[in-house]
Amino acid sequence: MQGTHAESSWQLQVKLLEGAASGPSVASFLGRAVEPPVDAAVRNALRLLEDIGAIQEGSEALTKLGRHLAALPLPPRVGKMLLFGVMFGCLDPVLTVACCMAYR
Repeated sequence: MQGTHAESSWQLQVKLLEGAASGPSVASFLGRAVEPPVDAAVRNALRLLEDIGAIQEGSEALTKLGRHLAALPLPPRVGKMLLFGVMFGCLDPVLTVACCMAYR
């Protein structure tokens, strides 16, 4: 589970660096790394990012939420939880839950 968070964060960063939908896919970009991630990990991370609304389904283009999540040094799920906590005015309890999730 921890690897998925790291993979998702990398993929958001890759999309942020390369622009909206131009350039190579995330899988091909990460495949050129010195130690590329396993294909299954890349697929799972992309599925997670689609599920939470950080990238558009099929195109890998960042959504507005994805741009905000890419700017945060957090796993995408925790970042989304914090952003929604701010939007709904319940940041204090959300911070407690986010700290518990990050501590694991």
